[in-house]
Amino acid sequence: MQKAVWRAGVGVADITPEIGYELAGYAIREQGAIGIHDPVYAKALALHDGSTLTIIITCDLLGLDVSEVRELRLSISSRCGMPSPSILISATHTHSGPATMRTIGIGKRSPAYMATLKQNLLEAAIRACASLEMVRIYYSQGVVDVGVNRRGKIPPGSINPEPDPAGVVDRQVSALFIYRNREKLPWVVLMNCACHPTVLGPENRKVSADFPGAAVSYIETHFKNRAVGMFINGAAGNVNPKLTGSFNEVKAIGNRLGAEILRMAQKSNLELAVGLDAAEQEIALPFNHLPSRTEWLAWIEKYENELNGATDEAELKISRSCLEWARSYLERNRKNELPREVRVQIQRLQIGQLTIIAIPGEVFAETGIYIKSQLRYPVLVAGYANGNVGYLPPAAEIEKGGYEVLEAHKFYGNPDHFSADAEKNVRNAALSLSFQKK
Repeated sequence: MQKAVWRAGVGVADITPEIGYELAGYAIREQGAIGIHDPVYAKALALHDGSTLTIIITCDLLGLDVSEVRELRLSISSRCGMPSPSILISATHTHSGPATMRTIGIGKRSPAYMATLKQNLLEAAIRACASLEMVRIYYSQGVVDVGVNRRGKIPPGSINPEPDPAGVVDRQVSALFIYRNREKLPWVVLMNCACHPTVLGPENRKVSADFPGAAVSYIETHFKNRAVGMFINGAAGNVNPKLTGSFNEVKAIGNRLGAEILRMAQKSNLELAVGLDAAEQEIALPFNHLPSRTEWLAWIEKYENELNGATDEAELKISRSCLEWARSYLERNRKNELPREVRVQIQRLQIGQLTIIAIPGEVFAETGIYIKSQLRYPVLVAGYANGNVGYLPPAAEIEKGGYEVLEAHKFYGNPDHFSADAEKNVRNAALSLSFQKK
């Protein structure tokens, strides 16, 4: 009987928008990209164990809609010949990439760009599946200190918490190193780190992958562009970068992460046994509260007053966005179309001894750390994966309030923040899927 071997293939697509395209992530940004600092990419990694095929796609995007990811996975499944649960599509969550989600006020997407994007992702997956070759795969863990918990004390009169240097952050870094047979340098480096790619703020109007792109560039440059770098974000919902500002800070954080990845590559790492598996579990993410018609009318009055009293462009933009949100839901309330929940898939991918848990939202550090703590084998938590429905705060964070609880759902186009049961359902599904692994 022939010994099972790993095979891998890669496909890369440039998904950089044209100058003038709207960028995603900030409500107060003046829109229209004025330049391209660094290109943004979609990269597909296909893995084959002799009988099973898996595809991981990373995209330098804020996120993708769950329904559209579902359709895209079906298209890839049909063209490449594997079931949808074996396909993971992850966004890095850069706030300087093209608008791709049905959000309110944080970047308007173009149907033409979206059609091209979906085709690019499909073609990258097809190229990856068509270029399989024998490889060895290793897994490694490290630690990097690039993030800070962003939900400390909330100043009076504000909804934006101050950073909390003592707050919970998942500083673990994970990486897959994939080597072509007989080669000593890695061909693919897939890294996982939990931190918001918001080094660049709303004043930036140049397309950029932010620090994940800088980390990937650091790795690829070190290996003389013979390696393909990929980035999967983690439980970063309440974690901001320690450094913010210009592209100098982007490079500094990217280099710090990249240097840790290189150090990890030089260790004696765990070689992953040949074997793939995948599973999904559908769960409900219930909203905390469905406002009544009276409440929607009150929201509208509030934001009309704020709009009329706005004293600067930032206040105008936020008030307009929130007013659009309230008016749209008043109409949905009239039609009796208010959603009580969002249904999503929690995914488990098994790559040898490594378990990847994919969650379609902004997962908090506490959730990611909890999932890892309950399992005895290597676990990689992927946030913003197979869609992005918004923040999924644990119960204690909901009680605290703040932007992620009280405001962010409006820009995501949700009627309210998710209840504590939503995060609990994510945890339970992640563990249930993990205990089912082969």
